[in-house]
Amino acid sequence: MTPAAIGNCRCCSARTPGYCAWATAPGSAALRGDFHGARQRCQAALAHAQQLEHPYSLALARIFTLNTCVECDTPAGVETAIDALQELATQHGFVFLSRICDMTRLLNAARQNQRVDWQAGIELFAQSQRGGAQLHQVGWWFLIDILFHAERLDECQRQLSGYIHWCHQTGQNLYLAEGYRLQGRLLRRRAPTNRDAAAGYFQQALGLARRQRNRLFELRAALDLARLQEDSGRSDRAYQLLAGLRDLLGGDCQHPTLQEARMLLETLEYPRLSASC
Repeated sequence: MTPAAIGNCRCCSARTPGYCAWATAPGSAALRGDFHGARQRCQAALAHAQQLEHPYSLALARIFTLNTCVECDTPAGVETAIDALQELATQHGFVFLSRICDMTRLLNAARQNQRVDWQAGIELFAQSQRGGAQLHQVGWWFLIDILFHAERLDECQRQLSGYIHWCHQTGQNLYLAEGYRLQGRLLRRRAPTNRDAAAGYFQQALGLARRQRNRLFELRAALDLARLQEDSGRSDRAYQLLAGLRDLLGGDCQHPTLQEARMLLETLEYPRLSASC
């Protein structure tokens, strides 16, 4: 079954139901920096997906939700989203969905610093070429993330270079800002004294994220750049960078990136407060 054969969504008349407002709402909230809202919208999107008549539409809605959970939810929340997608894959024989589930389980474990079979990730990616450019780059980025957390830095660099080149060749750039940021992080790991080059990648990531209005990727790039500036004795620049993102750092959301940014901003702010007393 192809998206063209599906028809319109009953709630918002989207041409492809899996891409309707409900399905894309979690990701949109995450991009705006509304991480708490993204979690709530994940549940609403899954509930709406149950009303869709076509399995492919339901699959698309659950893929969108899974991708948002990976970025914004707890490991347990990610596992719940994986289980929902795997149930659908088993029920309808969607082999490519099972591969996405297996890849996401590897990523979820790697991000919790568990030992993972990273070579299995490479094999899964090699087998998951169907599904279009969007699914292709999601699987590719998950593999790169797995390799980084598994400390397979040489293979991570090889895959990352290939991914960035592919983005430039195809115009697909879903994770390109994250790719630049990770390139900077890899450079810091492999050549710690080459701070200017790493800063260049972080600034490239920050600029692209801002042009894309992707607040999550903007915050991550700003956090890595601020850490580098602090380590280089440029605490004032680091403070100014993070202080400019206070609109994201308020509230009680416990997203890991938000927590790290708040802690660094407080550390940078303390000497200023002490000096003013």
